[in-house]
Amino acid sequence: MASHLKARLRSVVSAVLAVAAPCVFAAPLADQKIDLVDRPFEELLETEVTGAAGFVREVTDAPSAVSVVTAEEIRHFGYRNLAEILENLPGLTLDFDGAYYYTGARGYGLPGEYFGRYMLVIDGYPVADNIYNQIYMGDDGVLDPSVIDRVEYVPGPGAAVYGNNSFLGAIHVFTRKGRDVDGGELATAWGSHNDRKTRLNLGGRTEDGTDWLLSAATHENDVKAWSDGEPTMHPSSDRKLLFKARRAGWWLETVLAKRTLREGQAERGIDANAFWQVGRDVDWEDWKASFRLYQGDTKYFYEGPYDERMITEKASGAWWGGQAQLATSALSGHRVALGLEYRADQRLSYKAPQFNEIDGTFEKYVLHRGEHTQNLGIYFQDEIQLTPTLDLSLALRHDRRSAGQSVVRRTNPRLALVYRPSVDTSLKLSHGTASRWPSWYELIYGSPDRVEKFRTTELVVDQRWPALGLRSVGSLYSYRMSNLLASSWVPGLEYLQFQGGELALEWHWKGATVKASYAHQRARSNSGKGLINSPSDVGKVQVSVPFASDRWRASLAWRAAASRVSRNSEGVEFTIPGYAVADLTFFGGNVAKGLDVSFGVRNLFNRRYASVVNPGYGDEQGTFVRDGRTYWLQLEYRFR
Repeated sequence: MASHLKARLRSVVSAVLAVAAPCVFAAPLADQKIDLVDRPFEELLETEVTGAAGFVREVTDAPSAVSVVTAEEIRHFGYRNLAEILENLPGLTLDFDGAYYYTGARGYGLPGEYFGRYMLVIDGYPVADNIYNQIYMGDDGVLDPSVIDRVEYVPGPGAAVYGNNSFLGAIHVFTRKGRDVDGGELATAWGSHNDRKTRLNLGGRTEDGTDWLLSAATHENDVKAWSDGEPTMHPSSDRKLLFKARRAGWWLETVLAKRTLREGQAERGIDANAFWQVGRDVDWEDWKASFRLYQGDTKYFYEGPYDERMITEKASGAWWGGQAQLATSALSGHRVALGLEYRADQRLSYKAPQFNEIDGTFEKYVLHRGEHTQNLGIYFQDEIQLTPTLDLSLALRHDRRSAGQSVVRRTNPRLALVYRPSVDTSLKLSHGTASRWPSWYELIYGSPDRVEKFRTTELVVDQRWPALGLRSVGSLYSYRMSNLLASSWVPGLEYLQFQGGELALEWHWKGATVKASYAHQRARSNSGKGLINSPSDVGKVQVSVPFASDRWRASLAWRAAASRVSRNSEGVEFTIPGYAVADLTFFGGNVAKGLDVSFGVRNLFNRRYASVVNPGYGDEQGTFVRDGRTYWLQLEYRFR
């Protein structure tokens, strides 16, 4: 399968370039007004990223391989939720079971893991809840993609800076400013499966300097879910609300989201998430300080028929916390950051039905109430310029977690060297550790209260050719995961080993953009056995070209993965074929005064493919068949 995927990737790239070339050169150069066309190649390649330390830097200077998706790309490719953005990033795979999306990367993607071993941060706020450590990415997500300014994906362990849950990577989402809207944006959309959506964004900057943004979205559609042993279509609805404001360094932000999914005539599940945060940023000369307080809330509710009666399942959690950070470049040859984070649980409640182990009949409800957990973390980072071409990055973080009489401590270091033999070449070598303690939900169901450990070494080569509008990023990595929570119920399991390489290319030419990536990965346990849902090869291609002067763009997103292994509820394993899926989007900007039009086709060639899911949420092979070809149309009117 690997060789077939490589050959298919080469053919797709060739076909994309063949299609893109005439579109690019046919565009009238004298009338080009699209931002990508007007910007020089050097600026396109010198993408800036903002790490946890708060320093803005070129992506080539970051001590790891960073991928960025901009608001412009979100519009051109018609991404409708965070999951669609992430599944087109290098190396990432996403699976869907009819209710939730699950992330995988670098050979690790165990089905049904709510936490996924990733950290998701929205405007500096860590969004994982305090019950499942879950991050929501689909229609259950907390943000409408229209309010996203950019997404930064940092692969690999980041616990030395980001803390718990950043085992396989950190995902930073930055929302737009009110002045980016500068008036209003009213959008409505229709699509397959009774998909319909309405959204209103308002924002601007007042005379006194207050920048504000308000966004409200409502969405309904029919989604495929597993019910009574068969995949059937069920109605889903979600609502999202965001408000943020900033003035003179002070800022506030609040987000509310609710998704209701009906899984049959009498079944329904509800996910509700909310958070607010306030803070202040202070800049003076070479110093920068930031402070924030936040509070989060999550609720889950399910009811459905079982054994001739209605049963319910409820989860409710609340937490609050704060962060303080000081960063400076005042010391010659140093960029130093010091951070302090605190988070405490206010509410942990889970009510679930208990069934007879012999005949499966309902017995009673069990109510779990958790002890109020407190997490305290402190980290230090110093980026040292050893020579004009060599930087040393040192990071160290210590975390303390307490729950009742239980106290867990963990320290994670990271060491990275960034060597720049030329202006356009960077070599990055990093070594570090990461850790993850179990979620409260895992502890309820018998996971040991111990810390999983991760050790990683990675080499990244970043090369730019500004004259050609081309950038490439290649990486080799070796990971080892030990002290596994799963070892308590998997006899003989001691550690997991991950090795692989990734290559990503980015090309800009006459208004066209092409991104391509390929990942080869190998994941094994100490017994030498491969992992469930671990494809050996993952490929991605995205191409966006202008046509019909500067008003329209055609954008194609193609992704493929090699075969994987699934496991059903009886423990039987199956080999699931690989897949290759393409999405096509046409975007017309300002086709009439203030009017943008988007038309998208998902799964363009109507390929049949499946996600590997948790046993019990799919078919007899432990898979969930994804949607075939679907369509959607969006009209957006911008006004002042």
